Amino acid sequence: MNVNKIKSTLKQYCLNLGFDMFYQGNQVAIEPESQYENDDNKNWSEADPEMENDNKNDVDEKVEIKTNNNIYVLKASDIWEKYFNGSNIAKYVLRRVGDNKYQFLHKSCQEYYTAQKIILDIISWKPNAVDINNQQFRQQFESNTQQFLINRKLLNEELGIIQFIAERIHDNNSNIYKFKIEIISNY
Repeated sequence: MNVNKIKSTLKQYCLNLGFDMFYQGNQVAIEPESQYENDDNKNWSEADPEMENDNKNDVDEKVEIKTNNNIYVLKASDIWEKYFNGSNIAKYVLRRVGDNKYQFLHKSCQEYYTAQKIILDIISWKPNAVDINNQQFRQQFESNTQQFLINRKLLNEELGIIQFIAERIHDNNSNIYKFKIEIISNY
């Protein structure tokens, strides 16, 4: 068992889940009910009809996702399904807050992972060509800015995420500082 691979997988899981929670505006991820099915294909919640009704209300909630010219309507549980597939041990980094509902231990954990994913998205951008002048670099960067994760949703109400991003920008030892220097030198 490779410890670094486990750490990397867990980190990527947290980055993706944290950003999806931010993007959906929801601090709770809902595990699909199919995860509770036993060998007889009966739902575990059927023993308590009241619990079954509560779960149905949560799962039937629809979420509309708009991307450029396309609009997708998904059940809320479909959005979170990828985080709870199979025997995915990564869900155990979350705190269970209800019958198939999970969240990070603290909101600041979700904010931290969201900020990290946004930063990694920006600093992982590379120009198409290695040998380009400053104007070409600037044009390529500007043409790609709309596709960065930071442009998917306003951060105005997310002061925790803004603070984590600001701390990384001002950290002179970080990769974003090096990227900032590269951007400034090309302008």
